[in-house]
Amino acid sequence: MRQASLLGAGFALLVLAWIARALEEGVWLQVSSAAVGLSLVLFFAWRNRRLAWALARTRGVRENSLVLLACFAVAVALGLVNFVGQRHRVRIDLTENRIFSLSDETVKVARRVPEELNVYAFFKAPSREFDDLMPEYRALNPKIKYRMVDPQMEPALAQKFQVVRFGEVVFQLKDRHAKIDTLIDPLTEEKVTNAILKVVQNRTRHICFLVGHGERSIVDQGATGLSLLREKIENQNFTLSGVALQETAVLPENCDVLVLAGPQVAFSPEEASRLASYLDRGGRLVALMDPQVKIGLDGLFRKAGVILRDDVVIDHSGVGRLFGIGPAAPAITQYEDHPITRGFQSSLSFFPMARSLEPVSTPGIRSVPLVKTRQSSWGETELKEGKDIQFDRDKDAEGPLVLALVNQREPAGARPIPFLVLFGDSDFATNAYFQRQRNGDLILNSINWLAEAEDLVTIRPKDPAHRRIELTERQSRMVHWLSLMVLPALPFAVGLMVWMRRRP
Repeated sequence: MRQASLLGAGFALLVLAWIARALEEGVWLQVSSAAVGLSLVLFFAWRNRRLAWALARTRGVRENSLVLLACFAVAVALGLVNFVGQRHRVRIDLTENRIFSLSDETVKVARRVPEELNVYAFFKAPSREFDDLMPEYRALNPKIKYRMVDPQMEPALAQKFQVVRFGEVVFQLKDRHAKIDTLIDPLTEEKVTNAILKVVQNRTRHICFLVGHGERSIVDQGATGLSLLREKIENQNFTLSGVALQETAVLPENCDVLVLAGPQVAFSPEEASRLASYLDRGGRLVALMDPQVKIGLDGLFRKAGVILRDDVVIDHSGVGRLFGIGPAAPAITQYEDHPITRGFQSSLSFFPMARSLEPVSTPGIRSVPLVKTRQSSWGETELKEGKDIQFDRDKDAEGPLVLALVNQREPAGARPIPFLVLFGDSDFATNAYFQRQRNGDLILNSINWLAEAEDLVTIRPKDPAHRRIELTERQSRMVHWLSLMVLPALPFAVGLMVWMRRRP
């Protein structure tokens, strides 16, 4: 009986070691329990070796031993599969918007982290979002390290980063750090990637928006404003400011990119001259020019190698109607090969009320189209209310038409210098359309590319698509009875039929 008690105690200690391992308790408890338990089991086997040998020669024990050996082999095989899987991860994301996969922007940013980046999560309890996201970043770059920290257990670390409450996540690279307060903003891929950018980038880029001519406002949160664009630019660690040509003779030197977003009032000759001087000095401009508006910059754009046509692009392909827009809002699915539009193939962008652009041959300047309409489109020159829209071969430009282009200077023997990204529309970048398909990516990529922020020129994370099934009252009752009565009764009915057929 005493030896049997020793055997029971040995197995109990082995079970305790396994439980301690599963609960991630102290290593000392795991090792000591396993060592003592295994010693007791081996001691029992040694003291009863004759009985064990006799039992081992019986048929039942041999058969059971083969079963145990097969189970052990299966366990080893599963362990090897898990070992290989941990080091060679293969994931397949079948969701429509690939919401469980990191975006191309994140992949670029994570892989270019040059040195060890530490992520400290000051949480009181485990966070599912943190545990889901950070292993993905670590898999892209082992220099990204993360761990959870209890500020009460490590007050020095919390004081170093001025952490005042639970829920803050700190990203540290050398002497630079950035924070995310998860009690204010949920921890998302976009927030994490932007925090990494803030500590990785060596300098902050400055984006200037021209004001004073009825341009769209970056503080306007309405449908016609650009507040969503401003928010995305600020999330990239860029700074923004408004610039009025009426108040300054020379545009600020710290403007990495100047944005002209849908002016509605004509520029004076002095203002047009100041803008031209800015471009001649190496300035970079993103211009969003609406149709049916005369702003006095035709000479400036003509000198830059492009003509703004006085028309409105009409697309009768019918693609726009599938998304609730009319023929005056061309839906684009084909893009030219360029870093701004790379990865956009087979995705949509919309340009409500857009004008077409005509590249013209200019010495030292090369135009690269970004967006073109379909063959079934044309540039309508006589768009009037109440008048039927019809293509006039003598007056209207026939598709495909250019809606956006990039112009770059090509000095002899030197690399091309981009200086202009021009769109024939500004509505596509407004709050009403910014989150529609690739519209937001298109304007952000244009600004980032001119600002030479290549890491950010890509496709951004997308929100999960919400799918709802709308049922009538009759369909709801049918689903109710099928799930509660019919389906549960089917196995019972089949079993009853089988019993009735087999009874004597």
